Amino acid sequence: MSIAIRRKLMVETAAPPASAPLPRKRPLRTDVRADILRAATEQFFESGYLGTKLDDVATRAGYTKGAVYSNFGSKQALFGSILNERLATLLGGRFATILGDEVQLDDAALARIARRLAETLVDDGPWHLLLMELAVHAARDPQAADLYRQSRQSVRLALGAVILERADRFGIDPAAHRVDVLAPLIMSATNIMALEGILDPHYFTSEVQARMIEALLVGTLR
Repeated sequence: MSIAIRRKLMVETAAPPASAPLPRKRPLRTDVRADILRAATEQFFESGYLGTKLDDVATRAGYTKGAVYSNFGSKQALFGSILNERLATLLGGRFATILGDEVQLDDAALARIARRLAETLVDDGPWHLLLMELAVHAARDPQAADLYRQSRQSVRLALGAVILERADRFGIDPAAHRVDVLAPLIMSATNIMALEGILDPHYFTSEVQARMIEALLVGTLR
């Protein structure tokens, strides 16, 4: 076989050139933020506020550390965004679910509300633990203190508004029943109870916590 024929056969049987890979679609900024927030929440739950590094958040989210900084600026700002999402969840139905469709605040209704609130403490345990860690850190860090105060104030005002709306519906005099102190009282009590439930789950069961919350509600509203 001549050299020319061999060359022709080689050309005809050669594999076609590989097509160039399609350019990777750049993710939307909203998707990047959502991915980072989700990864950061998991990382904060796992490592705590002080133990969380933005490098770990970036790796977990599948982005560079620069992407984390460009979207949030700092670990404190990132945590603040997570707290804002948490508040949106509470306002989006959590408070209403706990209060339920009660038409009057008799002892039976308060017991049901207390039970529903106690049941959330188990699922919300990691949140309360994280907030407690932030509170301890905030006592020595002015910037963390600002973040903690702003977050707690937002929840306090939101919960207070829900309580006042229900108080009007049930014909309760907010001043006479000190409804103004009920929101911070519930927040502080449930934070401690959730922490106790993590540390001593055999004693601080949902049933025990429900009885404690019921006593708090009855003592304030009766």
